[in-house]
Amino acid sequence: MRFFYSPRDTIYHMYPYRQYVTGDALIKAYTSYFFDKSYRNAVCKFEMTTKSGIKKNAIVEILKYDDEGVYCNLPPAYVIGPEFAVEGGDVNFSVSSNGEDFSNILLFRYFKIVKIEKVFPVYVLMD
Repeated sequence: MRFFYSPRDTIYHMYPYRQYVTGDALIKAYTSYFFDKSYRNAVCKFEMTTKSGIKKNAIVEILKYDDEGVYCNLPPAYVIGPEFAVEGGDVNFSVSSNGEDFSNILLFRYFKIVKIEKVFPVYVLMD
């Protein structure tokens, strides 16, 4: 039986590193090492831990690759956890070339959408 050792997938930066809770953005993870870009199970993982210690996550397929890294779609925050959808917060982001062994973790921040309900004063007198 032969074993093949490969280093752990490694990411050193991501862009954007924050986005609205609605998701729907293309995330680029800059990799210093990514084992196999042709593997069909390559994924990005967004994970949070609830206040009660339960881990919840959203795993999405990697869409494309280039010489600098990998790309995946940002899922809406409610996919990770319904309590997360309104206020947002921080989640752990990682990638995997095989869908099982995940890279180091970078922090991603979902932030809530601000709704302006009233502006006062409506006008200002200038001298």
